[in-house]
Amino acid sequence: PSEIPIVCNGVLGTFMVASGVVRTQAGKSISPSEFERLAGKAASKKWKVTLRVIRANGQLGPTLGEHLVELGLEEPAAPRAPSHLAQAIANLDALRRRHGLARGRPPPAVAAVAAAKAAVAAVGGASFGSEEATEPSGSGGGGGSNLGRGGSFSTATPGSGLARAGHHGR
Repeated sequence: PSEIPIVCNGVLGTFMVASGVVRTQAGKSISPSEFERLAGKAASKKWKVTLRVIRANGQLGPTLGEHLVELGLEEPAAPRAPSHLAQAIANLDALRRRHGLARGRPPPAVAAVAAAKAAVAAVGGASFGSEEATEPSGSGGGGGSNLGRGGSFSTATPGSGLARAGHHGR
């Protein structure tokens, strides 16, 4: 075809294939970039994507760029090399797959810790995360927990029969 009906942001025009210009409804011939600007899409700066073909039945068709490729008038865009960020995400996903981790699921170690906490809580042991449930002991001075600084804690509660203590050293 020598003319292709197009629309951009509700503004109608006709792409003239031979010259590569757009004829507006007012009859003025302008560049596709200028037509894109006239339609209020200047920030896009990708007229082959923002200009859409209007099919014979009046329905919105493919982008002008896709249509020109379908007609054999343009070469398909060469695949772009992935950005550094995209490559890093792909590498991370590959590592997750290799180690059996899925995006959004906690690693097995985190799940095991959660299961252990639940088991201790089920037998009446310490409730993790609350200051009253753990009784810090050892050297360290005033109040507060010594965990992570060489202190120890006990999960024993009065009457539970549990007398285990764990020492968290470096």
